[in-house]
Amino acid sequence: MTDDVIASIADNCPAISVLNVGGVSSITDTSMKCLAKLEHLTSLNISHSEVTDDGIKILVQGKCADLLNELLINYCQITETSINTVVFGCKNLRIFSFYGCVCGGLY
Repeated sequence: MTDDVIASIADNCPAISVLNVGGVSSITDTSMKCLAKLEHLTSLNISHSEVTDDGIKILVQGKCADLLNELLINYCQITETSINTVVFGCKNLRIFSFYGCVCGGLY
């Protein structure tokens, strides 16, 4: 699976509410631009992807941030900047997992 596939999903399934692409290491920040526009997305798993702080920022600034209640970003290349961005940007978040991310030495 690639960023192009994620773009196709976002374009052709605008009402999607749950997306699990955990374990797909080829997903990058480019995919976050596509997913950010999904207004009905409530659950997203992008664990083990190549998403960085920039991608998380794009996601949280998008339309999906209002409804997102579950975000799994385990083993992504993010820092505490992303943690703060998500915590303050996704007001309805109930489940947030970032295990294995390098966050100031915390895992």
